Amino acid sequence: FVDDADMHYLVAYIVPEAGCSFRNLRGRLMQYLTSFMIPEFFISMPRLPLTPNGKIDRAMLPIPIKTSDIYE
Repeated sequence: FVDDADMHYLVAYIVPEAGCSFRNLRGRLMQYLTSFMIPEFFISMPRLPLTPNGKIDRAMLPIPIKTSDIYE
């Protein structure tokens, strides 16, 4: 994702299972990935939007809104 100020952000769009929390997911990813590979935004969705060909429809994914300098 690239915002209006031309800043790039890594965004994870997920369809979580019951009991899944962003904090646990972030902690788990930190065990395997370097810090710059951890998404800044995690967006939970009931399902991922698909094109008629069955691929993810990127145009239909919600745009993350940056509201502060601290993300949880």
